[in-house]
Amino acid sequence: MAGTSRFRVARWIARVASAVLCASLAHGAAISAGAHAPAALSSFGQVGDGSWLVADARTHRAFAPDPDGTVRVLDTRTGHLVRTVRVTSAATPPETPAGVTDVTPVVDELGGRVVVAVYGPGHGQSGVAVLDATTGRPLRPLIALPIPVSLVLDGATGRLFVGHGDAKRGTGSVSTVDPRTGHLLRRVDVGHYPGALIADGPGGHVFAGVLTPTVGPHAPATSQIPTLFYGGVVMLDARTGAVMRTVVSGPSVLGGPDRRGLVFAFDVGKPFATPQEDMVSIDGATGRVRGIVRFGSMESAPSVEGVAVDDRTGHLFVATGGEDGSDGTLTTIDVRAGRVLHAERIGAVPTAVALDAQTRRVFVAYWDQVDARHYGDEGVIGAYGAGAVAVFDARTGRRIRTLTVDPGPNALALDAGARRLLVISQGAEGSGGFTAEPDAVASIAI
Repeated sequence: MAGTSRFRVARWIARVASAVLCASLAHGAAISAGAHAPAALSSFGQVGDGSWLVADARTHRAFAPDPDGTVRVLDTRTGHLVRTVRVTSAATPPETPAGVTDVTPVVDELGGRVVVAVYGPGHGQSGVAVLDATTGRPLRPLIALPIPVSLVLDGATGRLFVGHGDAKRGTGSVSTVDPRTGHLLRRVDVGHYPGALIADGPGGHVFAGVLTPTVGPHAPATSQIPTLFYGGVVMLDARTGAVMRTVVSGPSVLGGPDRRGLVFAFDVGKPFATPQEDMVSIDGATGRVRGIVRFGSMESAPSVEGVAVDDRTGHLFVATGGEDGSDGTLTTIDVRAGRVLHAERIGAVPTAVALDAQTRRVFVAYWDQVDARHYGDEGVIGAYGAGAVAVFDARTGRRIRTLTVDPGPNALALDAGARRLLVISQGAEGSGGFTAEPDAVASIAI
């Protein structure tokens, strides 16, 4: 579990992938079903040292892949473990060259499927596993692919898009797969590492947030770990999987789409030159930039830890944290007005964001920082305190209360129908180790 306190490339890339699905699920439109999906899905966050949580409120099930090659199937109403499903034969999946071991699963509501990225020990043992959204059991044999680094399902075409890449070299490609048959339909080069994928549904496009690695200015000369990314957004045709064009250079963390079909891109490379970030709104149907909002003010490079979109208010919620594990902030952006509505500190490290559109509440899990240590070859290392879950009013962006949970809350899943919030905590990490049993699960009435 100690790896979760290292703010290095693995955390940056994993959070890029998390921001994609978090925004789509939190605002009530399934990423797999375009504009026609009911508001049945919730958002997610990181679980323990290398797994992510995604929930389907229709089946009251949450799915949490773990680094040992298994997926935990949880009941969102009680937090109880339903079963554990193995999706790879590897005892401990190997890391990519950048140390990435986290890819968020995606849920296909219309097909009743969950797709999970798999890291196998050898050739033909990496790819994606397709599970039943109710039982969690595999529906078909593993679809063998190069190691996945991002996933998205397009509901209009029913196709799965899988990103592959080498973070250290910055190279990458995207595969188009039929999840029903397992057939590879196409694989295209996208130029750089596709750390994020998002489908805009009716617009007929898939957007890839591509990342170029750069060793940060504070890293030692011997460090080979890229700590800063600056890339852009590449638009693909959702029907053919072909690359159409680069939409914008620079911003590469993605969120959305919202009800109007806007996709949001965030600039994570620029903060070393300026203390602010840019949010770029992109028309999902045309790929044209519709607006830019500048926000944030941090001395260290902020990373986007989670994004949620509220279609009723037109507000975009962006949780960011500093590269050194400081300055956790929730920024509320009025997308229609093109301005920052409010920004509020939320502890040292935000770890997960969930939006309840019915009650207009935003939930943000976070850790408190206890100690920060020096930069080494492994990146910035820190120790973290208990943390909590902050509750915000989606209309104003202001905190209204704080939920006390087990130490180290690292993942959230909202079951709106059952009025339950599933929280997974990894324990607080300090010099003496964890202060609570890692991966504690709680279901809280909301």
